[in-house]
Amino acid sequence: LGNLTNIKRFVFAGTCHEYGESANEYTYIPTTAPLKPLNSYASSKVGCFFLLKQFCLENDIELVYGRIFSAYGIGQDKRNFWQGLYNSAIRGDDFEMTSGIQIRDFIKAEMVAVHLLQSLFRTDVKKGIPFVINIGSGNEISLAEFAISEWNRLDAKGNLYIGNIKDRGNEPLRYVPDISNLFI
Repeated sequence: LGNLTNIKRFVFAGTCHEYGESANEYTYIPTTAPLKPLNSYASSKVGCFFLLKQFCLENDIELVYGRIFSAYGIGQDKRNFWQGLYNSAIRGDDFEMTSGIQIRDFIKAEMVAVHLLQSLFRTDVKKGIPFVINIGSGNEISLAEFAISEWNRLDAKGNLYIGNIKDRGNEPLRYVPDISNLFI
């Protein structure tokens, strides 16, 4: 990385999926919850967090690490829930999904960007102590309720088929963050 003398703070984006199995233990997942990832993507993010933490400690750099919950917006991978729903809605296609009983905290991608940008100016971040924030909207909603709301908002012409796809067995039913330290 060359000369690090002018770098004061690193801001990185993680994922709520780093909590993995721990999500089952909390109504609102705190930033201190154990990291128990359930897939390789989440595991790679956990590994990155620990590497960044050590790097920042060794180089006396502040670290803000934001774990993002259910971000959505135009341009996501088409396999993401919202992007698939959106694509079907604007094409007039039908959309099949799971039972939708999963509870999530959906946040628009633009708001994630705002929170990450604001973290550059926080005054409560200290060198040597990684500052983890959960980035969410503070609004929990079931996938089914969210899908119906978005389907109606987008004035979709196709059918929304809730329950046509089998729920994933290893997926925590609830991924809702404690966002108490998100704001200064």
